[in-house]
Amino acid sequence: MPFMFVERYVAPGLGFSVVGLSASATPIVAAAIWCVLVASGSVALWRRGNAVCSFSAGAAVTAFVFGAAIYCGSFLFSNSNYAYRLVFLLLCLPQFFDWVGDPTAEYDSTRKAAWTLLALLYFLSWCLLVGGHIWLAISFCQYLAFAGLGGIVLLNGLRELPSRFARIRRHSLTRHIRHRR
Repeated sequence: MPFMFVERYVAPGLGFSVVGLSASATPIVAAAIWCVLVASGSVALWRRGNAVCSFSAGAAVTAFVFGAAIYCGSFLFSNSNYAYRLVFLLLCLPQFFDWVGDPTAEYDSTRKAAWTLLALLYFLSWCLLVGGHIWLAISFCQYLAFAGLGGIVLLNGLRELPSRFARIRRHSLTRHIRHRR
């Protein structure tokens, strides 16, 4: 979306033409670079053992993962509908409310991240209802929402890797022992 904004409004306003920018490979490259930055940030937090935005078991976590995955997946399709993506963010709200409402973590980084993402999601929803010509701000916020949601899902997925590998090793070891008998 920011490339379409530059192509239609910014470039003609500055007196030059960049026709075809939004249909070129530039948006795909930008999205790929953004994905690499989000993944590297998640890996860096995981390697430090940071416990920000940790999942616990429950329906809120399941809804969050589905909502965030659908939002991030449809975000990568540059022609997907903006309103369609925002509907799936409703699934993320119960988990955000759990993180925000945790009284034991008043100044915790999880709570700060949840408040920030909630404000961002409310802003995006407000922009959908009100409309307006602030497409550059909306695009920037969509990239931030993708980074926050995708980063949280990836970080929690990385946290699960050691326990998954341990279960796989344990399962294959018991199968190997049973096979030898």
